[in-house]
Amino acid sequence: MHIKKIVLLGMLLALGMAPAPADEITNRMAAARELMKAYKNAEALIAFTNLAAVSADDKLKSEALESAAYCAMRQRHNDHSMIPLATKLAQQIPLKPESIKCRMVILSETGQNGELIKQFKDENLAALPEDIAAETYFMRGRSYAWLKKGPEAEADYKMALERRPKEMKYLMALAGNYHANLKDTPKALDTYRQAMASVERPHHALDAAVEIARINVSDAKYDEALKALESFKDTSALSDYQRRLVLRAFGQAYAGLGREEEAIASFKEANKTAGVK
Repeated sequence: MHIKKIVLLGMLLALGMAPAPADEITNRMAAARELMKAYKNAEALIAFTNLAAVSADDKLKSEALESAAYCAMRQRHNDHSMIPLATKLAQQIPLKPESIKCRMVILSETGQNGELIKQFKDENLAALPEDIAAETYFMRGRSYAWLKKGPEAEADYKMALERRPKEMKYLMALAGNYHANLKDTPKALDTYRQAMASVERPHHALDAAVEIARINVSDAKYDEALKALESFKDTSALSDYQRRLVLRAFGQAYAGLGREEEAIASFKEANKTAGVK
């Protein structure tokens, strides 16, 4: 039977049941989470949906429906009907903040940026709990950025950062918006530097350092590019992907300075990590 029909049948059956005891709910929730963790999304979807139908507690019902929606969304690549099903489940979440967040996640992850803005442009995100407000401001800001609406994106990213001042992905997104949409290079560089300073582990600053180097290379400021990359000369602790990013950035800076041998060596090493001969 089609998975959507199974889920809907399960919902109808469960609606006629009395609320399950608290211990049973706890055990079933744990089992459903394990299924989701193991990426058994079809099974987890049924488990969470049926669990939501027999839970009398709005918080537990909201958690189950939110998880069910994400399990449905994970299956969208093989079955496009999972997207409207995920949306329907998100709309049924009884707690409004959780419902808003879940609906925005679905729209954002499925590339429906215009629809996200249409639905949530006037939503008072500041009224949501702080943790949810931060993420929803970020998601709305990201949709504005995708739509090339730089000022609106900047405003939402800043609201997200008010709640989580050191959140790397928020700082990176704000910096990218300054550079790509607002064409404000000084603010972009300053924000990337803030991102580098916000991390506890140095290698987490790599993406920001590479972006600073790229901007400086494009402005023919090759010495500044090398300065940004200085902390990453030793690439031994980096993943292959990170090593490629850094080595290519070094190669571009060396090439700009006319340091041909060093540029060639950097590009060759980058290609080696990518399996290119």
